[in-house]
Amino acid sequence: MHHVYLIEAENNGKRYIGYTTDLKQRLADHNRHKNVSTRRELEWKLIYCETYVNKMDALGREKFLKSGSGWRFLKKQLQHYLEQTNDQSPSVINSPSVPLGVDIIVQNTKGKILLTKRADDGSWSLPGGWVEATETADEAVKRELYEETGLSVTAFKLADVCVRQTGTVHMTYVATQVSGDLRGSDESTDVQYISFSDVEKWHADHQERIRRALGL
Repeated sequence: MHHVYLIEAENNGKRYIGYTTDLKQRLADHNRHKNVSTRRELEWKLIYCETYVNKMDALGREKFLKSGSGWRFLKKQLQHYLEQTNDQSPSVINSPSVPLGVDIIVQNTKGKILLTKRADDGSWSLPGGWVEATETADEAVKRELYEETGLSVTAFKLADVCVRQTGTVHMTYVATQVSGDLRGSDESTDVQYISFSDVEKWHADHQERIRRALGL
């Protein structure tokens, strides 16, 4: 089964929305400080969860719940809990008024680019995702790279910024130093270094953004 969950930090009420196929293990990982986004807090507790049969339904729901509309739903759904804790503030987990996405280009010594194969449509994309309300763009790109590939970036630079027709803003970074062991994630079916010219199916505008960022 596929779970979308909301957890809350015991010490300061900070909240985090995530996706997992093993809820018990995921909560334990949060409390063992294995997640980049939640490792600064002492202890987390589960306050809301939804379970889906289909993975893509769950991932779509996760994206919605991280939006402003998603928080309004959660505030209504958890009305009694929030009243009990005297907390009605949406600023904890609300997303920016203009959605901001970050992606990062990582190259190996042969010039190949690190890409993930998306589970939803089979296209290849840069590691990345949406910036959460409680983090900066720089923090988000570090988190996304680690969550999707297992790599930690220690040096990087902003190379491109664009606005899509939908109105969302997307920032492309270039890594200059990374470390760690490469692995995949629940959101992809493959992750590997690939030559730019060998990719047959690109996700969205990633091909054009890589061209601009690297001057290809």
